[in-house]
Amino acid sequence: MIEWISELWGFLYVFGEQHKGILIGLTIFSFVAFIAGIVLTPVIIVNMSADYFIERGKRTFEKMTAGTLFLRILKNIAGIILIPVGIVLLFIPGPGWLTIIFGVTLADFPFKYKVELWLIRKPWIKNGIDSLRRKYGHEPLQLPE
Repeated sequence: MIEWISELWGFLYVFGEQHKGILIGLTIFSFVAFIAGIVLTPVIIVNMSADYFIERGKRTFEKMTAGTLFLRILKNIAGIILIPVGIVLLFIPGPGWLTIIFGVTLADFPFKYKVELWLIRKPWIKNGIDSLRRKYGHEPLQLPE
């Protein structure tokens, strides 16, 4: 049993030596994403409108200008990139779930609103968000029935 651990350690050591630049880049990205997540997540949650999820359900797509379309495309590209990056971060130090959720939030896809509601209706997520909002004097999030 100890032999396979020794072989795995040897493989990881050689891999690390051969891909040192990539590992350093991933480490830096992981650290920056972790700090950004710790700082930005509470700010975004606290400043979110209490009726965000109610208003989201009422939105319709208006006519878009070229600039709006360009920004929407960039936002979707960022979301599509962040989702697999978040999956990688699940296996290395970093905020994997936070990155995945942020990617899902940025990306537009047909059932996005249902996914967001499914996530926010989880008691441990909703209670945590509402607790943070109350701490800073904001009312809890309102959810559609």
